Amino acid sequence: MSGQGFEIVESRVPQGLGFLMRSRASGALFRISPMRDPDQPRFWCLRIDRCLRSGIVDPAAPSCVAEGQLTRDALIRVLAELRTGIDAWLDREECRALRQWLDRQAALAGTVAREPAHPDLPKRQLVPLATERAEPGSADVAPLISPSAQAETPST
Repeated sequence: MSGQGFEIVESRVPQGLGFLMRSRASGALFRISPMRDPDQPRFWCLRIDRCLRSGIVDPAAPSCVAEGQLTRDALIRVLAELRTGIDAWLDREECRALRQWLDRQAALAGTVAREPAHPDLPKRQLVPLATERAEPGSADVAPLISPSAQAETPST
């Protein structure tokens, strides 16, 4: 296991099938929610978004897609596994790329300074994140579906 792991954040407000998790090392929040698989719309996958401290998705941060080609029943089972043991699930070999992405995003979340909300407040220096930040108008979802899951996809 890398870093200090993640924990599920209990929500005061129902969030459907999605939920928040927090990095124990940096306190960075992530939202995990179901999404239609971009490669196979009849299936489901997981979308992971880095969030602001308030719990809303950070529009300046990239997202990723993981665990693709899930049926509805498999999606419910995976979400239940995540809620009961997020670190054990992320420590699986097929989740190595996702774990690395989460650790990198958690580290970045603590270093990015935002523009102040009020124009009279002094501006902080912004840390350039050219390799991590999605360009405006571009697809902000980086596929991290494991190669073994892609190999199981029937060719047409």
